[in-house]
Amino acid sequence: MGALRRSFARFDQIIAVTGSVAKSSTTGLIGALMRSQGRTLVGQNFNGYRAIVVTLASSAVMNRYWVQEVSGDVPGAALKAAGFLRQTVAVVTRVGADHINNFSSVDDIAREKANLVATLPQSGLAVLNADDLRVFAMRFDCQCRVITYGCSQNADIRAIDWREGLPGRLSIQVREGGQEVTIQTRLIGARWITSILAAIAVGRGMGISLEECARVMAEIPPFHYRDSVHILNNGTTIVLDTHKRAFWTVESSLDIVRKATYPRKTVVFGQVGYYVGAEHEMYREIIEQALDVADRIVIYGKLDDEVHRILEEYPGRVFYFDAIAKVQGFLKANAVAGELIYVKAGVADNLERLWYDTIEPIKCWQDRCGKRKTCDRCNDLYGSRWARFYRFSWKKWTR
Repeated sequence: MGALRRSFARFDQIIAVTGSVAKSSTTGLIGALMRSQGRTLVGQNFNGYRAIVVTLASSAVMNRYWVQEVSGDVPGAALKAAGFLRQTVAVVTRVGADHINNFSSVDDIAREKANLVATLPQSGLAVLNADDLRVFAMRFDCQCRVITYGCSQNADIRAIDWREGLPGRLSIQVREGGQEVTIQTRLIGARWITSILAAIAVGRGMGISLEECARVMAEIPPFHYRDSVHILNNGTTIVLDTHKRAFWTVESSLDIVRKATYPRKTVVFGQVGYYVGAEHEMYREIIEQALDVADRIVIYGKLDDEVHRILEEYPGRVFYFDAIAKVQGFLKANAVAGELIYVKAGVADNLERLWYDTIEPIKCWQDRCGKRKTCDRCNDLYGSRWARFYRFSWKKWTR
């Protein structure tokens, strides 16, 4: 059905977004911007070939734009997706070590991502991150128009200044040529600058004014589980960064904690991955980095004996639990009003339950259930489908 739809579907623009990090967030921001211009199909989170085909097959007709996240998790994945999409715009965020086990090097990962750029038509547009040398070099892989973005002076769309630090939100000053705008966003952390600038670069490439791009970016709330901010009745702030578990994203996560101002700061880690080396070496690095910015570290998951020995070196500040119910019990028993709890994990850990349980006691405390979906999409969270449907109100629960 998807192949049939693609044979006759016509879009004004098809925007493909890839990268090792921030592609889902960037897809969401670009999608919001394009929706301000007309009906837009947004394929976010589900980024493999089959998921892309299903996205189109199940979509409504008469969309003017299609913004699609594209994975490059195995060799040939991006090229296969490009053959189906026939994108007119390609956006590349950053290249890192995600899925490194499927490639021989990070350079090979970059070459896989570059397939989206290389397959653009001459009338197309490549939107590239000037702050990532591997991405910036992709401008030589295409014969179409290129717009670059970033903090580098080489960037066409450039962030020249920004302010951040919870409980405040990210404010960013953007320059294009001789024109400047200041955007007060609803997002947190400087790592969102990449996604914001990429969306603006796409907008400018489409002829949308810089002021209109800035207006739309200022209105977008955080995406759930991607630094979404949840404030409890006692003033405690829970930040959920529970979608991406890659080790190389830990530094930018901890940077958010470092710049936050709260009476106490706790970081909860699920099972981090995509580290080249032994697990105990990874956790030693994580703990040493985290102790520089937080008062307490909580680690959840199944760990080997060597990691347990490392944890014993930090009594009173580093705590380990093998069950999520135990993590929640610890946090509740030692709560401080107005504190910050930053949760860093992957989808499989389902650590978003630490927040759900503060709204209303949940029914499911199973560890790593294997369902590979977030708890808001699972009937077991509150015991039944109707209970889940009755309780969910994202706008009420997110600030």
